[in-house]
Amino acid sequence: MQTLIVHSRDPVKFVRALGPARALAAAALIAGSVLGGLFGPALLIEALWRAFRGDLAGASAWRVAGDVAIYTLMAAGLMSIVVPALVAMRRRGLATLESALASLPLYYILISAATWAALFDLAIRPFHWAKTEHGRARAATDARAGAPAPPSAQAIACE
Repeated sequence: MQTLIVHSRDPVKFVRALGPARALAAAALIAGSVLGGLFGPALLIEALWRAFRGDLAGASAWRVAGDVAIYTLMAAGLMSIVVPALVAMRRRGLATLESALASLPLYYILISAATWAALFDLAIRPFHWAKTEHGRARAATDARAGAPAPPSAQAIACE
């Protein structure tokens, strides 16, 4: 979300740096991720409700066409998530972990919760950065091996 805001501050510079096609693709990818996290669960519930309420017999042709378009997009979206994951798992010899893909709905629920939390945080504390400190696992492994741990972000900021 903040990435989109930062890059949209100076769109001319953004387009010059990436070129028009890449800038459009980057903006669509970032915006799609944010919008998917915000509205994906509600749209999924709506689509499932429409699919299972059972009144398609009396629906207009436009309504049926709209429903078919929604279900087609849902299937394409699901395939765009699952197929690359399956291909990657098979290429890395992790085919035995394919059942882990069943946890993807929980993952996307957590993504949605994180997106809403980020939106509220942006509205309430626009200049706060909830920075995730990376490298802790490597630092713990290095410490056990006797190597000095890399400096933390706090230590670097205090220098």
